[in-house]
Amino acid sequence: MPFATLFEPYTLEEKGAMTLILKISPDKSYRRQLLPKVYRLNGAVYVAECNSIKKNRSFITEDTLGYIMPKERSLDIDTMLDFKMVEFILNETGRINNL
Repeated sequence: MPFATLFEPYTLEEKGAMTLILKISPDKSYRRQLLPKVYRLNGAVYVAECNSIKKNRSFITEDTLGYIMPKERSLDIDTMLDFKMVEFILNETGRINNL
């Protein structure tokens, strides 16, 4: 099983199974508009059995299921600008008072 990265796109089958559709190649270019709708790992939630991780050396196996997280609950904070943007969104939606 290939090592999954944030840049390897997956489709979600009807029952949630993740299928790698494109192994990214640095010497090829891809037009996003012509590709099927894809999903990526966001790092928010991983659930796996320890034995499966040891055996497969990855969270991603042929039995891995995906979960579509709402955009408003999937905000990456990597920089101070990201933090300020999330803080603004929380203030605007009134959610910061509920933390």
